Amino acid sequence: MAENKYLNEEKYQKAKKKLSLVALLILVIGLSIGGYLIYKGVAKPGTSKVEELKVVLENKKSKLENKGIRYNVFAKYTDGESYDLKIITDVLDPSHSRCEFDEYKNNTITKKYCAAKEGINEMAPTVGNVAKEITKGIKNGLKDNEK
Repeated sequence: MAENKYLNEEKYQKAKKKLSLVALLILVIGLSIGGYLIYKGVAKPGTSKVEELKVVLENKKSKLENKGIRYNVFAKYTDGESYDLKIITDVLDPSHSRCEFDEYKNNTITKKYCAAKEGINEMAPTVGNVAKEITKGIKNGLKDNEK
C-alpha cells in the first residue's frame, strides 16, 4: 500500500496538468512582454520626434514663403523673418549637417530640432565604425588563412 501513496496514474496526470498550465502561462507572459519590447523598439521614438520637429520647421518655412519672403543663398540677412527663413532652409538641407554650428544649434527656432538630430548623428557613426572594424577583422582573418 505504501507504494500507491506516491506512484499512481491520477497523481501523475494532475502534476502533468499543473506543470503544463504553468509552462503555458510562462510562455504567454514571455511572448506578451517580448512583443511589447519589440513594438517599442520598432516604433523608433527618437526619430519620430525628429520627424515631428521637421514638419513644424517645414510649416514655418512655408508660412514665411507665403508672406512673400524668398531665400537667396548669397544675400546677407539682417531682418528677422528673412533670417528665420535662411536658418530653417539651411537646417532642413539634407546635403549639409548645419546643426554642428552654433548659429543653428543655439537659434530659438532650430534648437530642439538640432538637439534630437545630434543624438542620432552621434549614434550612427559609432555603428558605422563598429561595422568597419568587424569587416577589417574578417579580411585580416581571411588573409591569415591563405598563408
